[in-house]
Amino acid sequence: MRNKWRFYWKYWVIPLIVVIVNLVFLGAHKFVIEGRLASLESQLKNRREVSAELALLRKELEKRLSLAKDAERGINYFYKEVLGKEKDRFTELVRELRKIARDSGLSISSISYPETEIKEFSLERKFFTFGVVGNYRQLFDFVSRIEVSDYFFYIDKIAVSQRDGGLLDISMVIATFFEAEKRKKDI
Repeated sequence: MRNKWRFYWKYWVIPLIVVIVNLVFLGAHKFVIEGRLASLESQLKNRREVSAELALLRKELEKRLSLAKDAERGINYFYKEVLGKEKDRFTELVRELRKIARDSGLSISSISYPETEIKEFSLERKFFTFGVVGNYRQLFDFVSRIEVSDYFFYIDKIAVSQRDGGLLDISMVIATFFEAEKRKKDI
């Protein structure tokens, strides 16, 4: 039987060499595939981390965008509803100012209306300059009513001087803002 194996060596050596070459190739290929797989897993892990960071960044940007939109709506509301245009609110404000003075026991005889423009905010500041005569309690009541008025007023200046009989000469400058007629739309 030994002779047969030696005699037919051409028939069994070639398949043996092919099997050995295939085993070497599969072993080498396994290492190449494992290396490539590790590389792909590393890339996938990195991309997942980047994706998670981008998702967090997106949420933060969406939150900031929402806040910016809310702020824009608030600014637009303030300009349109609270400040409004002078032509829409001026008479109403003068009427309210005279009513507050009357309810406080003061009488406004005449009012001047100087104004200034604040270009950087597209606002017009209107001053109501007037004088009244009254006592300290009436002045206090007037100032308190201005502070709680539903209208947007602020006290710019008050000058008080003593008069005979416990009365005070009171010069006041009350101010308010109006939306400028040519307000920029990109505020």
